[in-house]
Amino acid sequence: MSVSEPERCERCRRLAPPWEDPGYCEWEALELEDGEIGVICPGCITGAEQQEMDADDMDLAEEIRKLGGDA
Repeated sequence: MSVSEPERCERCRRLAPPWEDPGYCEWEALELEDGEIGVICPGCITGAEQQEMDADDMDLAEEIRKLGGDA
């Protein structure tokens, strides 16, 4: 993807908001088969993917707690 080409959802091709837009936070990064990083819009994230992301977040929060953080 060139710098001037807008980012799009890798599944539905919906145009992504600019990265500085608050709505961009709802989009998720996705590692593509070629190793590049793409994005998925909130409407294309599957339930299984959301559960996996939630589990990863919980694991990270537990690690932070173990280190004495406030997560």
